[in-house]
Amino acid sequence: MKLLHVCFLLQLTRLLALSSSSSIRWNRDAETRTSKPWFCHSIDCPEFRNATGAESFEIREYKDTTWVSTEIKIKSQDEFLQALNQAFMRLFNYISGENEKKMKIDMTAPVLTKVIPGQGPFCKNILQVSFFVPPELAESAPKPTSDDVFFTTFQGTVFVHSFQTMAPGPNGERITQEAEHFGNRLIDASKAFVPEPYYYAGYDPPFRLFGRHDEIWFLKEQASGTYRINLK
Repeated sequence: MKLLHVCFLLQLTRLLALSSSSSIRWNRDAETRTSKPWFCHSIDCPEFRNATGAESFEIREYKDTTWVSTEIKIKSQDEFLQALNQAFMRLFNYISGENEKKMKIDMTAPVLTKVIPGQGPFCKNILQVSFFVPPELAESAPKPTSDDVFFTTFQGTVFVHSFQTMAPGPNGERITQEAEHFGNRLIDASKAFVPEPYYYAGYDPPFRLFGRHDEIWFLKEQASGTYRINLK
């Protein structure tokens, strides 16, 4: 049995509902569609393919995508909110023109947070927060002017648990509970996955009251061993 310790909070307190007029073709259940998933609303989201629809959760295959990212190290839960606000504003400043071309870039979804636990009781956790780069800029996005902002890529297959929340809790209790519950469901279903890091995807600004959508992602992997998820 392996005990997974993850402290996690994500509260998108400053996410703005900016719109994009671009259209993406989506591949869902081996069928190409011209509409985006409903939870993307009017902004760009990364394209994915549903590998199966028979489970109580999704298995998505993401093609290679480009993201603009930043990292914050934290040593206690008390630092989470401040760190995540700081990370968000670094990225928001980038798309607002703090780049080499002084280009303004439309907001996208989701805001994706990768939680990388510290290895040991005195090690700092790392929160890597990312904005999806619109497809038309994937090869030509302007370079950040801040040393704290950089480009990353993401490609792979993920197990996805969807839920709605308006209140993640002062220390991210709701997010942590959802991740713990989902991880144990995957274990009970004998799914091979990477227990850490895990991802939280938030699609909505805080002022959206209805039709909210949040997700927990675990990477799929051919792995051996037995895990029990405990995020407390």
